[in-house]
Amino acid sequence: MCCLLKHKNLSLLVVMSLLTAALAACQSASPTPAPTMTTPLFTQIVKDILADPNGFEGLSVTLVGYYRGWDLLGEAGSGPPVTRSDWVIRDDSGAIYVQAGLAVEGNVTLDPGSKADTQKVLRVTGFVRVTEAGQPYIEPESIELVK
Repeated sequence: MCCLLKHKNLSLLVVMSLLTAALAACQSASPTPAPTMTTPLFTQIVKDILADPNGFEGLSVTLVGYYRGWDLLGEAGSGPPVTRSDWVIRDDSGAIYVQAGLAVEGNVTLDPGSKADTQKVLRVTGFVRVTEAGQPYIEPESIELVK
């Protein structure tokens, strides 16, 4: 009986030591860093605006998508709504014009005639406007380069 009791105490002591060591290792381990996103999350609202322009007119929206300059890839499906300097942004659902005139924050220069800039990602916040002909576009309040 004496040997059996010693064996149980020894087993309990080993288990307690292992648990203590495991707990100490967990507390001293550095947390795994959160993964960083390399690709911004593009919005999917352009298709909704194009489907119901009058329902969105006057609403503030934020779009994240590729800068497409003067519709260099032919994605907007129409000409510029306000001036020939208007440019296009393409999110994950479609392309829409943005009224020209507001600079990108941070003195970033984009060339609306250069296909090299069509891979730049922008975040545009502004109001949905609709021309008399029914073409929606964005009147920007802020434009920032995301990537």
